[in-house]
Amino acid sequence: MSGRERDALLGNDAERARRKTAIEGVERSSANADRLEQTARTAMESAQTGENIMSKLHDQREKILSARASAGHMERDMDKSEKRMTQLGCEKCMQRWAFCVLVLLVLTGLSFLLWYKLKHRDEDKARREAEEDEALAMLASKVTSTVNDSLAHMGRVPRRLLGTR
Repeated sequence: MSGRERDALLGNDAERARRKTAIEGVERSSANADRLEQTARTAMESAQTGENIMSKLHDQREKILSARASAGHMERDMDKSEKRMTQLGCEKCMQRWAFCVLVLLVLTGLSFLLWYKLKHRDEDKARREAEEDEALAMLASKVTSTVNDSLAHMGRVPRRLLGTR
C-alpha cells in the first residue's frame, strides 16, 4: 500500500483530527450518559429516602398528636381524681368530728348517769331503810295487836293493861 492509498483509506490529517474529535465526542457523550444515569439513580434513591423520611415523620406526627390527646385526657382524669380525693379527705374529716362528738355525748351521758346514781344512792338508801323501818313497825304493831288480842281473848291479861283499844 502506498501512502496515498493509505491516506485515502485513513484520510488526511484533517479528517483524522475530525474523526479523533468525533470519537472523543462520542466517548465524552458516553461518559456524560453514564454520569447522567448515575445522577438519575442517585436522584431516585434520594426521592425514595425522602419518601421514607416523610412517611416516618407522618407516623411520628400521628403518634405525637395521639400522645397529646391522651395527655389531655389523663390531665382531666387526674383533675377529677384530685377533686374526688379532696372530697374524700373532707368526708373523712367530717366523719372523725362526728365520731368525736358522738363519743363526747356518750361520755357526758355516762358521767351524768354516774353522778346521778352516786348523788341519789344515799337518798335511795335512806328512803329504802325508812320504808323497811315503817314496814317493820307495821308488822310489829300487827303482831303485837294479834298477840294482845289472843291473850285478851284467852282472858289472861286485861285489855286495858295491854294498852290497846
